Amino acid sequence: MSERVLLFSGGIDSYIAWHYLNRPRTVYFDLKTPYSDYEVRVIKELIPNTIIDNSLNLASRQDQKSDASFIPMRNLYLAMLACKYGDEIIICGLEDDHVDDKTSEAFARFSDLLSDFNGRRIKVTSPFWEMSKADIVKWYLKKYHGDASKLLETISCYTPNLQDGVGIKRYCGKCRCCFRKWNALYVNGIELLFHNVGMMKEYFIRARQNYYTPKRNASIIKTISNYGKKSKFKHLGKVYMIDIDGILTNEIEGHDYENRTPNHKNISKVYSLWEQGAIIILWTSRYSEDEKVTREWMRRLGVKYDQLILGKPQYDGIIDDKVINLDKV
Repeated sequence: MSERVLLFSGGIDSYIAWHYLNRPRTVYFDLKTPYSDYEVRVIKELIPNTIIDNSLNLASRQDQKSDASFIPMRNLYLAMLACKYGDEIIICGLEDDHVDDKTSEAFARFSDLLSDFNGRRIKVTSPFWEMSKADIVKWYLKKYHGDASKLLETISCYTPNLQDGVGIKRYCGKCRCCFRKWNALYVNGIELLFHNVGMMKEYFIRARQNYYTPKRNASIIKTISNYGKKSKFKHLGKVYMIDIDGILTNEIEGHDYENRTPNHKNISKVYSLWEQGAIIILWTSRYSEDEKVTREWMRRLGVKYDQLILGKPQYDGIIDDKVINLDKV
């Protein structure tokens, strides 16, 4: 029987996997990154007998522009090192992950490569290929009767200076990693706060455009919409299509877009909607060649929006069940 080893990071995915797989042996690879000390402290609290391996330093490989501490090919490095500890290597990939080296196809290739070079069968796998992050949280909460206390002690945040001298701030509530954790918990009834409305809007737009897996898209849309109903951002999760000429400008006719006079009352209302989390899409019949002057006019007047769509069809009137007047919003 092959020896199974779970790569444990102190994060929510690998902590749930430890319970899901009936508490296998765990190992953590200290890659000497700026957040390694935080992870080691959390790991020793959550699973004290985890092996801490210090054989690899990848600090110089970390992408400094990524708030998710991205290291190219990290999972391949980890799988190679983990061959020392077992033949079945568990790395927690999820159905809704969006990383090239954390897919079932990538892990199958890792398995073949490492088997060839080790002279024995190595299997790199994940128990969660058919489960999203929200799914595994749901499984855990069902098993432990809704107790999320240990999940809140996990760390998935790479924001600098999380250690404050008293303890570890395990959740900044502003970064992309915290967003995924927040989304998975919130959709399962654990109501954490998330403070980065701009990022929430970004994820919401992507989800509406089917950028992620169907489950993840649905989870993001549902969570953000529900969060908006209970927060001060009462328009969060709402999308407003707003015309420019005759709404944000006083003029309708003509093509002198650079010198349009602003309707400050409506611009102020749009700003208020945007501040309250609404996604503002400006939809205009102006042509693509008018984009530069249009965006410059918006910038000069301080108009807030998330997307500009040009080339709206010409019509004399619009009939739609969702048509509303800006005064009614």
